[in-house]
Amino acid sequence: MAQFIKATAMTGLTRVISRILGLLAMILVARTLGPEGHGQYTLAYLLATTTIALMNFGLVPTTIYYLANGKYPRGQVLGHLVLFHLLSTALALSSGWLIVKHYADLFFPQTPRTYLDLSLLSIPGILTYRFLQGALLGTQRFDLYNLGQMFWAILHFILLALFVPILKMGVSGALVAEALSWSLSAALLWHWSRSVVPHWTSRINRVLLKGILRYGFYSYVGGLLAFFNERVDIYLINLFQGPKAVGLYSVAVGLAERLWFISHTASLVLLPRISASSDAKWKRRFTPLVTRTVLLMVLPPALLLALFARPILVLLYSEQYLPAARPLQILLLGIVAFSISRILAHDLAGRGHPLLNTYTSALSLAVNVVLNLILLPRWGITGAAWASALSYSSLLFSKIIFYRQLSGNTWRDIIWITRSDLHLYRITIQQALTHIKQRWRGSRT
Repeated sequence: MAQFIKATAMTGLTRVISRILGLLAMILVARTLGPEGHGQYTLAYLLATTTIALMNFGLVPTTIYYLANGKYPRGQVLGHLVLFHLLSTALALSSGWLIVKHYADLFFPQTPRTYLDLSLLSIPGILTYRFLQGALLGTQRFDLYNLGQMFWAILHFILLALFVPILKMGVSGALVAEALSWSLSAALLWHWSRSVVPHWTSRINRVLLKGILRYGFYSYVGGLLAFFNERVDIYLINLFQGPKAVGLYSVAVGLAERLWFISHTASLVLLPRISASSDAKWKRRFTPLVTRTVLLMVLPPALLLALFARPILVLLYSEQYLPAARPLQILLLGIVAFSISRILAHDLAGRGHPLLNTYTSALSLAVNVVLNLILLPRWGITGAAWASALSYSSLLFSKIIFYRQLSGNTWRDIIWITRSDLHLYRITIQQALTHIKQRWRGSRT
């Protein structure tokens, strides 16, 4: 537990700094471009992330799982997976080009073709960066993972600040900044990954290849459904109300999703730990402790953000974005539910059951689409926010059902804070303060 807390704390600190820089970057872009331009930027970048979701083959969770469980040599695992990565990149680029050429007017009717073309430049960098992040997590090199995340966040902020408000390159500048930040960061992670696992071999192992295909397929389908569950509302808002509404809604989503770093941090550390452990009793106690802790950490900032949504939007983005206040408050309900479901998703995947995440994501996506089609035409982006919040809640409830069956834990175990939790938090804080004092005294001598 101590190692998990340390790794989570360091990853969490990195995430906090990265999220702050990401928020500042989002503010710069939104204030400079306005709701219409910000909406076009969001939609163009959505094209890149959509093609990545369609063609990633579940590569990241597969990389983490097979490197962490230690069944095969790491060099052999990465040698196989890098071939999938190259294929994934080629297919993502070609499919993105086909979408722009033949279906741009259908899916992005009010977004200039130039912006869509520029967004495709980010695809190789994003796919490579995420694949190598998976390699570092699978080898439990959280230090290098955190440094890489920090490097990307700083570079991303600097380039966006340079190209958008300073050089005034508009949406095109923002998309070029995205491509450069991902590509340069991927190059750094490539160097680190090769130093951690120096010898990669692509000599085919049929058993390993079959396992990668099976696990990757289940992870891919679940991840694809999860992606569209998170982003289908953007597509529908664009079709019903246009880029300006997308610009307003994406600001609400961006602010609400700042809270995801808590569950994302814990789940990133949890998956390799669960994958590497064969102790069923430890797994049964550990994941509920993480879910309860994440819930305790997410609720207070969510309540504060909901309470002060209007002044925060005016302060950060200007009065142009006030219509995003109500959707932001509603989305926070779903963010809390999604934070817990993400932890359970990584537990299920770590136990070797990624297909269960596919089932729950399919249900949640169906709920999301149906509710959006009903509520969005009537209530606009507020209706879209309700659809997302309710779909995330259905995702949580369905994951809890599967998790209970596998672990034997109850609903109360998953969400109810116990006295032993509070005792553990107190001891952990005391140990952290003692460690900080010792380091501070040592630095003075």
